[in-house]
Amino acid sequence: MVFEMLKVLILLIFTIFFGIVLPELAAADASSSGAPETVPPKQKTAAAKKHEPTAKGETLKFDSREYEIRRYDLNKDGKPDIINVFKKIPNKKGGFDLHIYLKMMDLNHDSKIDTWRFFDEKTGAVMKEELDKDFDGKIDRTDYFADGIVVRSEFDSGAEEIPAGKNGGQK
Repeated sequence: MVFEMLKVLILLIFTIFFGIVLPELAAADASSSGAPETVPPKQKTAAAKKHEPTAKGETLKFDSREYEIRRYDLNKDGKPDIINVFKKIPNKKGGFDLHIYLKMMDLNHDSKIDTWRFFDEKTGAVMKEELDKDFDGKIDRTDYFADGIVVRSEFDSGAEEIPAGKNGGQK
């Protein structure tokens, strides 16, 4: 019980830090590779078939003509702890602006992504967050957002569930 609470607390701290501090750092970072990037495959779902962005679906592919990827190695182990994917949006000057599309995070530094945060590419608002709370490589919880508030949470039936209250599962 204490271990589970500690994991949730660590996840919350990382989520707050990465959501507030790192988007500002991302704007300053100009590194990207020219080759298309991929994210490891996860389980197929109906959402992926509808072309809704999800880490549960087939391999996510990011063409460098449409997306820019920036990696951050926070603990200096040579492996990225945060990967930001930006959608390239054409601007009036003939170039493009970068809009955050996806933030992937390895919260426990085991070289596996634990959190996928999807953003509305036009507004920058968080739309959905998929979490591997027990760090077993499978998504245990999916939170859906509206105006920055979790409006719906889905839990894997095999994972420990947090009862939903009046506030949609938030405590």
